[in-house]
This record gives sequence, structure tokens and C-alpha cells, in this order.
Amino acid sequence: MNPTNPSYATPLNRDLNLLGVRVLLVDDDDDVREAQRRILEQSQQISVIAEASTGEEALQLLESTKVDVVTLDLLLPGISGIETIIQVKANSPTVRIIVLSAYGGDLMERSVQAGGDGYVLKSYAYKTLVERVLTIANSSPRSQLP
Repeated sequence: MNPTNPSYATPLNRDLNLLGVRVLLVDDDDDVREAQRRILEQSQQISVIAEASTGEEALQLLESTKVDVVTLDLLLPGISGIETIIQVKANSPTVRIIVLSAYGGDLMERSVQAGGDGYVLKSYAYKTLVERVLTIANSSPRSQLP
């Protein structure tokens, strides 16, 4: 945790009664998380309630924070995004995971095989992220793959 940045690997201060779809952002790049938060919070149906910069931080937050959807970068320091998906699904099977990555191809396939519920290329996130989060949050597990 970074005590100088209150949103870094900690729940954000939100009124839990007014949240809609509760999202945890996981990316090691502060600027990417900031951009994701700005995109997602344009929707009144989505609240970013926590952020993490590693898979380990995300898993720790999920123990104490009610989350509907995780947006997850695959290339993280510490445990990989793929391993994070496996552990999230083992510990919190109702949480939906949208992989948000700059890379497609093999990484996309591996993330789906590990249990990811969707995949968005970072270059298209500004166009599709809100729609994907809302669609996957309201879907049956694994029914809304890209």
C-alpha cells in the first residue's frame, strides 16, 4: 500500500447504498487506473470502489470489499494477471472479471481459459468499457465472452 495515495490498494470512500455495479480496478499504472475510473464513472450505474496495483493487493481487497466486476491488467508485478484470475474465481466465483490489456491473441485466450468473463483491448477501452462492465455484471457466469 502507498500511504501517500489514498486510492492505491484501498477501498475508496463511497456511499455503499448508492453504488450500482461495484468495480475494482487492477493495473500497475496509476495513469491507466485514473483513465479507467474517469471512463467508468461517466455512467451513473457504475462505481469504482477500490483500486489495486498488483494481483496480491486485489486479492486482499476482495476479502473485505464487496465487488461485482474486476477490471484486470494481465501484466502485473508479483503474481500474474492469469494467476489472479484463477485465485479470484476460486475465492469469489460470483465476481466477474474483465481483462483490460494492450495485447490480444494468446493472452486473451489464456485469460478466458483461466476464468475471465470478458476482454477489452486498452486501445478500445474508452469506447466499450462502460458497456462491457454493465453487460458482464448483469450476465450469467461466462455467458458474455467477447
